[in-house]
Amino acid sequence: MRSSLILSMLLAAGSITLFTPADSPAVTHIVKPDSSGDFATIKGAIVAAAEGDSILLTDGVFTGEGNVDVNFLGKGITVRSQSGDAAACIIYLEGGPGNDHRGFVFHNGEGLGTSLRDITIRNGYVGLYHGGAGISCDYTSPTITGIIFENCSASSGGAVWCVDGGSPYLGQCSFIGNTSREEEHCSSRTPSMGLLSATRSLGTAQPGAQASICGNRTLGSTRPSLRLTTLA
Repeated sequence: MRSSLILSMLLAAGSITLFTPADSPAVTHIVKPDSSGDFATIKGAIVAAAEGDSILLTDGVFTGEGNVDVNFLGKGITVRSQSGDAAACIIYLEGGPGNDHRGFVFHNGEGLGTSLRDITIRNGYVGLYHGGAGISCDYTSPTITGIIFENCSASSGGAVWCVDGGSPYLGQCSFIGNTSREEEHCSSRTPSMGLLSATRSLGTAQPGAQASICGNRTLGSTRPSLRLTTLA
C-alpha cells in the first residue's frame, strides 16, 4: 500500500515516466549473409522486429531457408541494404522449374510505412498460374524503392505482381532480364517499357491497383515485368 502511494506521488510530481511498448524506441537489427548478425536470417529478424524497426542487410549474397520467400507479416518496418548499394546486397533465390522461390511477400495489409529498399532480387521463379517471382503484393501498399529485379520468371508479372487493389509505391527500380511466361489477359499500358500490365475484365482493361510507379528502367525483360491486376 505504502509503495503504491509513493509511486502515485512520484508520478503526480513528474519524477517518473511510464513507458508502454508503443513508446519504445525503434531498433536497428543487422543481418549478415554468414548468419553472424543479430539474427541468422532475414525472416528471423522480421519475426522479432517491432513497428518502426529497421533491418539492415550487410553486403554479400543471402540465400537459402530464411532468406527467400520472406513475408513481412504486416509489420511497418524497413528492410534495406546497410550500404545503400543494391548491386552489392543480393537475395539469390535459386529458383527454377520444380523449385519455386520468390523474394518477398506482402500479403498482410502492409501500408506505405512498410519499406523494402536498395537490394538485388535475383533468379526468382514461380510456376504455372503464379505471378511475381521477385515480389508479390496482395491488397497491400508497401514502399519499394531502389530494387534491382534480375532474371525473375513467373507466369505473369515476372518480377512484381500486385493483385486485389492496394496502392504500392514502386520507384527507382531496375528490371533486368525478367520473363513473364504467359501473355493472355494482359494489356500493356506502357508498351515502350514492357513494364506494366493490367488484366482484362469483360473486354476492358481494369487497372485495379492504384500503384505509384516512378523513375524505373528495364533492360532485356520480356513481356511485362510488373503486373497490376483486379479480380473484378
